[in-house]
Amino acid sequence: MHVPYKGVAQALPEMMSGKVQIAFNTIPAFLPHVKSGRLKALVITATLRSPLLPDVPTTPEVGLPGVLGASWHAVVAPAGTPREIVSRLEPDSGGHDSPRPRCGSNFVAQGAAPVGSTPEDLGTFMRQEAGKWARVVQFLRRARRLSAGRVVE
Repeated sequence: MHVPYKGVAQALPEMMSGKVQIAFNTIPAFLPHVKSGRLKALVITATLRSPLLPDVPTTPEVGLPGVLGASWHAVVAPAGTPREIVSRLEPDSGGHDSPRPRCGSNFVAQGAAPVGSTPEDLGTFMRQEAGKWARVVQFLRRARRLSAGRVVE
């Protein structure tokens, strides 16, 4: 049964009390409880293992290659920002304003895996993510109509 929560603040106590047997969330949300042994991390929904939980397998490793849902963040600027300004923020450009050198270790400590890319690569990635999640939403809508006894087209 799916039990929607507004956030980890509501879900975590239910997990800790045993009322909910499984939950999906970010690594930082559950990490202290996994490290203390109060919760068990079963799988990472990404293609790479987390350095914070190196013994926890990924979904492709356990035979679920299509179950990928890692969260991500991006540094963006308004459309039309001059290229010379944008290039100062690109991690591989050597630009002194790049957030990666200063923030990289903080990101890793919170379960993130910093990835440097170009604005074009980020745009491609964002379009792929939008397409992937649109398909998930369509599937769930069809499944909901089926479970309600309605005919699906």
